[in-house]
Amino acid sequence: MKNLFKVIVTLLFTFAILGLMLPAAVSASSNTNTNAAQNAAQNWLEGVVAVNNEIPQWDGSTVVFQQQYDNLNGEVDAYMFEIDGKTGIVGFILVGSSQYNYDILEAGASSPPAVPSMDIVQEAIGSLGLKMSNTSISTSTNFVYTGVDGYYAVYSVQNQKVAINLISKSACLFSSLTPFITPSDYQQNKIVTAQSQSEINPLSSGWDALPMSAWNDVSPSWCGPCSGVSIGAYYRDYMGYSGLPDNLDMYYYLYFSMYTSQFGGATMPWYYGPGFTEMTSGYGYPGVFSYTTDYAITSGDYWNVVNDINSGWPLALEITNDLHYRAIRGYSYSTGIPNYIICTNSETGDSWDILNWNTLGFGLFTCTIIN
Repeated sequence: MKNLFKVIVTLLFTFAILGLMLPAAVSASSNTNTNAAQNAAQNWLEGVVAVNNEIPQWDGSTVVFQQQYDNLNGEVDAYMFEIDGKTGIVGFILVGSSQYNYDILEAGASSPPAVPSMDIVQEAIGSLGLKMSNTSISTSTNFVYTGVDGYYAVYSVQNQKVAINLISKSACLFSSLTPFITPSDYQQNKIVTAQSQSEINPLSSGWDALPMSAWNDVSPSWCGPCSGVSIGAYYRDYMGYSGLPDNLDMYYYLYFSMYTSQFGGATMPWYYGPGFTEMTSGYGYPGVFSYTTDYAITSGDYWNVVNDINSGWPLALEITNDLHYRAIRGYSYSTGIPNYIICTNSETGDSWDILNWNTLGFGLFTCTIIN
């Protein structure tokens, strides 16, 4: 019955997602790109709700335009929409511009990135050595998107541009930002992913998500061990490894075994797998858990992620663009649409953080935790 249920869910998910392409194509013929993006977002939302019971707060929701994001040259790259539910804002959807086929770039059950107060902006800019009062800082000139977690408001300060990250609230010079993947590279990544599919998993559609949650109930909540807690809690609560500790004890063990404590909160990729298996060995499972690592992820490696999730093995993911760890807990794909991964995100507390695989570029690191 379980396998039959998964087949039915996968078929429903495929039907819903394939249906998303039509409204976007119709809307693209209109004069308003924002409307085309909004239609794509709304139909994607309804397709996900039709097959997913993890996010019931999205049922009956509508998408509301929040913000336009540009690339570093001032051209529109993406449109941000709030998901307006019965209880208020219950998530976000980021849609690419027409050059990205109005594809969904990111989505999640957390609130969309918000512009910080001017006091926070002043403090962040002060960290760059630019001391001034609020009145000497211009209002935001525009917003730019540089990839996952790369949401920035741009300000003019002392005749130079400064960018404030809307998630971390940190500041940097606009000139130091790295650009979002170009439309041509994005399309090429989609081609590579599609062409590599037949080598491993020749199915036209699929969907799966492991029962995992984001965890960040400690301060400071460093993302490496936090993602490790998400993975460890999955094995403890759903896979029968009841001897693994509670989340807080697990976090502190990983904080030291992954050497996060020695690098100012950073977790080096080569310590992730060994640190996790050291933790499991310390709590009564020596030799039970292992790991595989990949330090040079490409678009074609998507199907390795699919197979690992199908095997019940979550993965740690670090994206070079933001040096932030997530735990991959699922995926969704169908012919003709982008390939998505479903992650936990300790920074936002989001357990349903959906990322478009083909926008992630290269230089990624994954560590599959195997039981």
